[in-house]
Amino acid sequence: MDPIEISEAGESDIEQIALLTVKYLTEGENIAEDIRQSYKKGVYWAYKAETDGEIVGFITLKEGMSFTVPHPEIEEEILEFTGEGRIFIGDGMWVDKKMRRHGIGTRLMKVLLDGAHEHGADYLLNEYWIYPGGKSLIVPMANVFGIPVFQKTVPNFYHGMEKSGMTCPICGDDCKCSAEVVLYDLRKE
Repeated sequence: MDPIEISEAGESDIEQIALLTVKYLTEGENIAEDIRQSYKKGVYWAYKAETDGEIVGFITLKEGMSFTVPHPEIEEEILEFTGEGRIFIGDGMWVDKKMRRHGIGTRLMKVLLDGAHEHGADYLLNEYWIYPGGKSLIVPMANVFGIPVFQKTVPNFYHGMEKSGMTCPICGDDCKCSAEVVLYDLRKE
């Protein structure tokens, strides 16, 4: 196996990342098309982990604030805090199960942080998926972003995602997953 290479995904990679997102993260009719359109508009960036010519992990960054399921009350809280600052959201992350526990997720998070700086983000917002029972694959690695300036655990965060044509990859149509909503001030680094 070749070493893992981390790099920014190009236009030719976006289709595969869109399909992997739908397969492993959030199923839904409009997910892949939203990724394609956001990339074309220049408000979406993806970074990939690759070995032997195969994408084995990715992380994505999107300008603006949008959650998987709308939560206007949380958006208001965040906007009160950030004012006119530019908010970018870590839009999704996936690492192949065979490749986990090798530091790929942490490396991808570091590249995402660099990308947020490069594209002018003042704040980085992340929505960490928490499975029923409290398990999260992401929260332990998130220390690469620093100390949060806003943090809120929201039970049943994804409830109602089926109304947007999405299906939880863990629970199916009746999602019981929670989320940890975390905001980092990138101007303080």
